[in-house]
Amino acid sequence: MRIVDALPELQQAVLRMRHIDELEVQEIAQLTGSNPEAVRMNLSRARRKVKEIFLKSER
Repeated sequence: MRIVDALPELQQAVLRMRHIDELEVQEIAQLTGSNPEAVRMNLSRARRKVKEIFLKSER
């Protein structure tokens, strides 16, 4: 969770809503006031950053 806390606020929110709250992309878009494509983009960026930070910490 420390890695997620290091993400920008919007990326934290969409990542938590998708993977913890198990909301669909459309639901997240409605809650954040954005469109589904923007949600997908933020999810992708957040996942990539989490992976990057995790792999660096494993070294």
